[in-house]
Amino acid sequence: MNQKTYTELREQTDIESLNEVRVMRAGAVLLFAGKVREQGKRLESHMRAAQEDFQKAKKEKEINNKIDHFIDGIDELSKGIAGLRYMMGNMTGISVSAALLAERSNKELTKLTRKGKR
Repeated sequence: MNQKTYTELREQTDIESLNEVRVMRAGAVLLFAGKVREQGKRLESHMRAAQEDFQKAKKEKEINNKIDHFIDGIDELSKGIAGLRYMMGNMTGISVSAALLAERSNKELTKLTRKGKR
């Protein structure tokens, strides 16, 4: 059986915990990316629905029906704008997670290059 020194065990443990943190951060990025995609699809759906309502309002002869379609279109636009806000929040989550992941990676690279020089 090969015995390891305290330093070797500590470095191995540090690397394993670093890998766990990287996996967790990468998972967070993927989670936010999935939410951005989902919100993007909802936003697109609301915008298409609004466009359809506005097209119906153009074709309508009676003013009350025109107003009803116009109101429906405005409602879809407001839902789309709210969805855009959620999408931007999730995109911010991606940016923060990626920045934290990159910062930790840079620190570890600096640490490793310092060890190599000794």
